[in-house]
Amino acid sequence: MLEKTRRSIGIMAVLSLCLMISSCAGLGRMGINIVSPAVPAMVDNIMQMDNLQVAREGFPGLIVLVSGLLEFTPENLDLLSIASMAYGAYGLIVEDDDPDYASSLYLKGKEYGLRALYTNKRFKKDIEKGLKVMDAVKNIKDKKYAPAIFWTGMGWGLWAFQNLDDATAPIGLPTILAMVQKVEELDDTYFFGGTYFFQMCYNSILPTFAGGGPKKVEASLKKVEAITDGAFMLPYVYYAKFYARPYGKREAYHDYLTKVIEYKTERKDLRLANEIAKAKARILLAKEGEYFKYEF
Repeated sequence: MLEKTRRSIGIMAVLSLCLMISSCAGLGRMGINIVSPAVPAMVDNIMQMDNLQVAREGFPGLIVLVSGLLEFTPENLDLLSIASMAYGAYGLIVEDDDPDYASSLYLKGKEYGLRALYTNKRFKKDIEKGLKVMDAVKNIKDKKYAPAIFWTGMGWGLWAFQNLDDATAPIGLPTILAMVQKVEELDDTYFFGGTYFFQMCYNSILPTFAGGGPKKVEASLKKVEAITDGAFMLPYVYYAKFYARPYGKREAYHDYLTKVIEYKTERKDLRLANEIAKAKARILLAKEGEYFKYEF
């Protein structure tokens, strides 16, 4: 009953905000200025949820709200960055149940992220001059663009990781890596050291002779752990999925996934991220016997 009440309140809040936007349409930017400041608070509230089902039902409302706001202010960097994040986070939640749907969400997140980057005059000018995205993003100097760069790369990267059997997926990896490395330069603590989380995954699927491999995987994991004191659980899940499993490290696979499932999250800002990690860890741990069936 409590969860139903919370969901109803959340839906009513989104609808109320949407109605407010409509009623303020004639007032132009004034209406946006009334509603927009509430959006980051909504994001913070969702990220602090420890109930994955409630969060799963909350993200579509957030996406609808932000999309509506962007109809009135299409070049709002903060809203575009939030939209990119929301699609990426929602994709992470649903990908185990519906990978195709998650892939479409990741690509939509990438689209909003690129729109956010185009609000940077230097980036837009460089692209118009014919520079590639991976080169244009290197010329962004303002730290406020770190979220947009990160979620553009993350959405694109999560799509690639989800579709490694697609021949076109690896083509974008160098551009994606350039993006997350730029975030490392601007603010390497953003999203709990997410740049190192991504680099860990990237180096897991890239063989040593191509610049990836075990040493870089372990180094990236240690950097994430240092930033969050080991409180961010998603990297352990992806370590197990992309590194321990293909490299035949069953003990590491089992121990890290068990660690994630048993971990008690004390930091409010990590609640949802770790609940997503726990759900994924349970699925992967249940498949341990299948993945390592030829080991004795």
